[in-house]
Amino acid sequence: MKTIRVKLTEETQEILDEIRAHLNCNWQVAANIAILNGRNAIGSGKSDTSKGKSAAGMPDGKAEPLYIYNTYNNNKVNSNEKLIPDNFDPPHCITDEAHLERDGAIFQFKKWAIAEKKRFSCWNEAFRFACNSWLPNANPQLKISKEPKLREL
Repeated sequence: MKTIRVKLTEETQEILDEIRAHLNCNWQVAANIAILNGRNAIGSGKSDTSKGKSAAGMPDGKAEPLYIYNTYNNNKVNSNEKLIPDNFDPPHCITDEAHLERDGAIFQFKKWAIAEKKRFSCWNEAFRFACNSWLPNANPQLKISKEPKLREL
């Protein structure tokens, strides 16, 4: 496993400490949760600051951005990160929870990943993030109504 050194602001460390205490997890998991919950950007729409909680029920902490400064050379490719596999088949629950049409979402995601030559160590998590953020906005035709369909008699 590759070691990465980062510098944290005091606010960021407080947020990560809260997440670690709440979920009893390590720093890496806490950082991933903070980033995936939209704590990495103000106004991402992921947190409800009026109630003081984020989308996942985590304390929101003034909705400040999460600043993590990477101190290693970004030009190097992490050996764990791979191009998208040809047989990429994420779990059905990802598109079901995001209310997206599965085949179209996978097609659009793969098209983007190949065109941008993206590399990830966990493609399922990258797909989950895309389904809950940019993919439905870029492809509104993929959205499935959240209302249950009526059965015909």
